Amino acid sequence: MLSMKALNLLAGLFLYWAPGVNAVAAILDSYAILDKAEIETAAPAELSAETAVFESIGIGITLSIAQCERVAFCLLTPEESEIEELINLLAWRIDTLTRRREAGDVEGLDGILSAYVNQRDNYAGYLQRLRQVNAAQLQAPVTAPGRAQSIEAELEFFADEELVDDDWEAPESPES
Repeated sequence: MLSMKALNLLAGLFLYWAPGVNAVAAILDSYAILDKAEIETAAPAELSAETAVFESIGIGITLSIAQCERVAFCLLTPEESEIEELINLLAWRIDTLTRRREAGDVEGLDGILSAYVNQRDNYAGYLQRLRQVNAAQLQAPVTAPGRAQSIEAELEFFADEELVDDDWEAPESPES
């Protein structure tokens, strides 16, 4: 399970690595994933800022997956369990904010709830793409096409030759 510190660090790293994000300057001031106690009482402005953090993390995941979709071998940064944990965090937030809205606790939660639902659905899509990339990586040949045959041919070439070093002489034994 990811700790809040790890999530905040992850969010910061994705913010740093996600060029072109228009909201980066605003997010850097308050990039934090709220803990469960904070969600229970957070104002809409805090929740809105958190949705931007989840969006930035999603951008980082998307970039990582896209990079690995284009190459034969790639080490994916996000893991399935991490994305599943983020989906669970978003689902918990949706449930909590739905209860808060029904209780009339705070006005202005509809847009934030919609953002969380969209992000949860996006993360489910990221998880599906990640699983597809992982499956493709496992099925990829160990060597590039044609390269396996050329390696075997090179090894066969040397297998028939007896390698002898004509210039080698045995060292003289030291005399006492």
